[in-house]
Amino acid sequence: MNADEQKLLDDIAKTRKTCIGYRDAMMTAKRAGQAEEANRMHDEQFLPAAKTYIAALKAFLDFQHDGIDAAAKQVDATAAEARWQVLTIGDVALFFGALCAWTLTRSITRPIADAMDVADAVARGDLSRAVVVAGRDEMARLMSSLGKMTGNLRTLVSQVRSSTDSIGTASSEIATGNQDLSTRTEEAASSLQETASSMEQLTSTVRRSADAASQANQLASSAEAPRRPRKSRPSSGPRSTGWRTARAWCPRPAPR
Repeated sequence: MNADEQKLLDDIAKTRKTCIGYRDAMMTAKRAGQAEEANRMHDEQFLPAAKTYIAALKAFLDFQHDGIDAAAKQVDATAAEARWQVLTIGDVALFFGALCAWTLTRSITRPIADAMDVADAVARGDLSRAVVVAGRDEMARLMSSLGKMTGNLRTLVSQVRSSTDSIGTASSEIATGNQDLSTRTEEAASSLQETASSMEQLTSTVRRSADAASQANQLASSAEAPRRPRKSRPSSGPRSTGWRTARAWCPRPAPR
């Protein structure tokens, strides 16, 4: 309650008190039988006081109406401002919501695209693709797992390549050893062939020597037959001569 409203209420109370006082005096005079005095007091005192009281009430009502109108205008202004603020806040919230949605979508789709690129590179056999891990969310964990998988595949391929190189080196050494063994086998076979040929030659020579010795023995026996008795034991001289002749016909094989 402001000062103007309090002043109007004080005026209303004062005029009401005055009006009630004139009314009571008028009624007292009327009860006392003083009708003319009561009429005079009604016309001269009570009616002006009642008009003043009614005017004070009307002034208070006008003041209340003006206050209500001002309050209504204030409410309208406040409502308009509130609507403007709500619209502004709504627009700002919509903008930030769209920005957050775009950021969230990008934070999801970009790691997925990077993961797809890494998977495609691995599928093509390219294990040199670097995996960048940013953040600590699920997509970052996915990228970290992809990086570990690529590194493990790279290590496995390196190990397989090293094993393949070792196997290739061992195969080459085995091939070289087989070649050496084949060469030595061929040399041994050639030596065996030469030895077999020498043995055949030696056998042929021995056979010819034996034949020659047999013929010499027969010749010696035929030469000594007229000079000796028929049943006498032949001497060992011609036989010795025959074996010498056989030995002469059998040459010693050359040393190898």
